[in-house]
Amino acid sequence: MAHAFILAGEVSGDKLAASLMRAQSQTITKWTGVGGPAMVAEGLESIANYEALHIIGVWDALLSYRRLKQLLNHIVTTICETRPEVIYTVDSKGFSLKLAQILRAKMKEQGWSAPIIHMVAPTIWAYGAGRKDIFAEAFDEMLCLFPQEAPLWDDTNLKTHFIGHPAAYQATIPSRPNDDICQLLLLPGSRKSEIEACLPTFLTAVAQLSSRFECEVTIATTEAMAPLLTQIVENQAISISIVTGRESFQQAVGASHLMMAASGTVTLETALSGLPGVTAYRLNWLTTLIMKQRFKLADPILPNILLGKPLYPFFLNQDAKAEVLAQQLTQMWEDYPNVIAHHQKDAKQLQEMLTGEHASFEEAIYQALSH
Repeated sequence: MAHAFILAGEVSGDKLAASLMRAQSQTITKWTGVGGPAMVAEGLESIANYEALHIIGVWDALLSYRRLKQLLNHIVTTICETRPEVIYTVDSKGFSLKLAQILRAKMKEQGWSAPIIHMVAPTIWAYGAGRKDIFAEAFDEMLCLFPQEAPLWDDTNLKTHFIGHPAAYQATIPSRPNDDICQLLLLPGSRKSEIEACLPTFLTAVAQLSSRFECEVTIATTEAMAPLLTQIVENQAISISIVTGRESFQQAVGASHLMMAASGTVTLETALSGLPGVTAYRLNWLTTLIMKQRFKLADPILPNILLGKPLYPFFLNQDAKAEVLAQQLTQMWEDYPNVIAHHQKDAKQLQEMLTGEHASFEEAIYQALSH
């Protein structure tokens, strides 16, 4: 019975890891590790709460150091006691790297070995090659979601495979509602700190928009964050619907004209559906300072990076003013037929870029790991 250890620490990582588990279901019959509900549904025996790895920025990491170290020690001990045939880490790059490094040393010390395979490449194209060599030494293989990533490792011994992005395999480009009422979707993030930082600005922008044209507002969020959002929006002058769950999110994306989003992976999904909008984010001063020093690109929005143009205008911290967001969306609404045509064309280009020759994301993973 083949046994694998697998780790993922974010909501997005949980879904990616679940896809990997499905892709390897004929090869791996026992899964232990750290993961969320999607992984548990695929048969994961979880040894710790994956929410312990939900970290945003340097400040959160510093505050969580002791807890993360205890979790790391627990995971290493479990792996060394059970000795799985293969170890997978999914995203959570800093934690995954530390885990792989310690395991390398422990396996050598104890006289056993297992391949360590990472999914989701570090963004050395955005942050520079500072971690490139240590990643190449720590892992045996890596599965890359974006086409520009795999070639960057050709000068190392790390085997890399481009598998595409699951959102691109699943993407559809719906026809937008044909009416005079603007359906506006708010995507303020999946974490409490993001919502509290971004949503008040979004709501002020909504109030300004509603004075210019008729709009109906929906917020898509996780079930865990729905009570917080309900509390925040209950005194708003305009009625706001709150929806939760993957299916409701996809329905809301398909039924909306415009969106406002906190930057994140969600912008790739909205871009793949051809939904226009704006993005904004707020960080504490320490994380902002470090990001400015480390981040090599002017724009952190993934669809913008992939397409090489500002598909979604992005505003950070003091630039993320409600009046600026409202003005951007007003301009889009006033020229909507042209705006939506351009976004749908870009959506098709993104989908072609992020899918390979395979019929599904799981098939792409299976083929990559079979070589």
